[in-house]
Amino acid sequence: PGGLRMTPVIYNDTIIIVDQMGVVVFINPETGEVEKQIQTKARKPIALPVTISEESVYFADSTGHIVCIDLGKDLVKWERDLFDENMAIYHQLECGAESVNIYTRGTLYRISRPTGDEYLPPLSHVSSPPLYKDGTLYFGTTEGFFVSIDEKSGTIGMKINIGQKMTT
Repeated sequence: PGGLRMTPVIYNDTIIIVDQMGVVVFINPETGEVEKQIQTKARKPIALPVTISEESVYFADSTGHIVCIDLGKDLVKWERDLFDENMAIYHQLECGAESVNIYTRGTLYRISRPTGDEYLPPLSHVSSPPLYKDGTLYFGTTEGFFVSIDEKSGTIGMKINIGQKMTT
């Protein structure tokens, strides 16, 4: 219903995609048959691929609703609205070891992977989606810096002045 506008992802020989009604659809690529479906409260997900990390699927919809699906149990692990009002998230979610990192409108939100609760307070003046590697998040700032922060503590590691803001 409403179509499939997300980018599909291949995981363990299965295509995973979310329809516009928030149903996570698992498709056998050899037969084209739907193997299973998991209903969520999401509506009109943005046309990005889901993020898969450690047997969980994470995605956001066009209102700022975030979903985590447990692939081992085939169920919704948690869902939550990131904001008090509708705010679309136009970038793929980035998973760290402990957090799901969400960039939108100049702010980096960090929520707990196991629970969906706030992991660390949001960071403002962020100009690009984050990249995670080995316990560190990397991103650009609106002041023209490329920075790294420790995922667990939020402590700034490096801070390089690149002279202009990064956007991707």
